[in-house]
Amino acid sequence: MRRVLLLVLLLLTIAGFTSKVTSAEQAAADPSTLIAADQFAKWDKEHVRTTFDILQDDDPRGQNHGKKLNKKVFATPAAEAMDGRKVSIRGYMIPVDLDDKGVSMFILAPHLDTCCFGTVGQPNQMVLVVMARKTAYARQDQVTVFGKFHINDISNAGEFSAQSLYQLDGVAMAVHTAAFEKAVGSRP
Repeated sequence: MRRVLLLVLLLLTIAGFTSKVTSAEQAAADPSTLIAADQFAKWDKEHVRTTFDILQDDDPRGQNHGKKLNKKVFATPAAEAMDGRKVSIRGYMIPVDLDDKGVSMFILAPHLDTCCFGTVGQPNQMVLVVMARKTAYARQDQVTVFGKFHINDISNAGEFSAQSLYQLDGVAMAVHTAAFEKAVGSRP
């Protein structure tokens, strides 16, 4: 299923679908999924903050990991400790399920150029986010997504399979616009 979703993502990117979404269409998203600057600190305290550096495998031979998920990709010990917990992570949205009411599923990537035309990430360098309700699509601004973290079993994935090792069941997010950053200050 995830292979199909990621293939759809790549096809939508190639077709230029993401460039056709307007601000008016984003406004149709469920506003309860967006965190205002004055609520960000509250959400931040309730979730374990993680980063892509923590999630990425820094031991490609697997010498320091007990859980091998396929022949080349490992979950880091820090990621294993977060499995099932409420976390927040900041990155860029690559929409998978996008329509005129917003986005309900997307890949969260550490870099804006992560796509079929830019850097193609490894399964442990991106997070599949499945939102509980549709949210706004942030085209070029970073977002912090809050939700429950999971490690996916990709042991049967092929060598060139496009799958995400990590998944976040998203409940809310903050869009890091210039105004938002000014209101909350800097955060890694």
